[in-house]
Amino acid sequence: MISTPDRQTAVALINEAVTAGARRAKACSELEISERTLRRWTKDGEVRPDQRPLVPRAEPANALSAAERAAVLDVCNSKEFSSLPPSQIVPKLADRGQYLASESSFYRILRANGLQHHRGRAKSPVKRKKPTVFVKGVVRRFHAASLISEALISFSGFSQTGPAGCQFRVFPDQRFGLCAL
Repeated sequence: MISTPDRQTAVALINEAVTAGARRAKACSELEISERTLRRWTKDGEVRPDQRPLVPRAEPANALSAAERAAVLDVCNSKEFSSLPPSQIVPKLADRGQYLASESSFYRILRANGLQHHRGRAKSPVKRKKPTVFVKGVVRRFHAASLISEALISFSGFSQTGPAGCQFRVFPDQRFGLCAL
């Protein structure tokens, strides 16, 4: 959708070009709009705002009813399914021969009711920080790959001495390590 100020600017540019002697079709094609669009925008001599967002829209015939939405919420909040995401609830219901709504509808209904978050008794995921290094009072981070050429670092979990007498400890399955003098 083109905003009303942009429409007004486009109409002013086209009118200016037409006043200077250009054909309306050529001026419209330069702005990549059709003449019909220009006529629709300038009905009754003034630039009209877009009416599409203001039009009332009918609810789709296949939309879930309030009772069906309530049934989905009841299932999601039941003791059996309260700790499961919809991606696991829907298949379990399908195995029983029950179909309430699609998986995406489950997600949509939960989000609309403020229930689409970490569910159940399991802990929420924890964000971990990169390890930091304290060397002579200065905090430093280093990348293990940058030290390979300077020191032989074993990824088996034991320490080795690197450049400048710095003791490195690199832990298995980690790219970062600790440096201490």
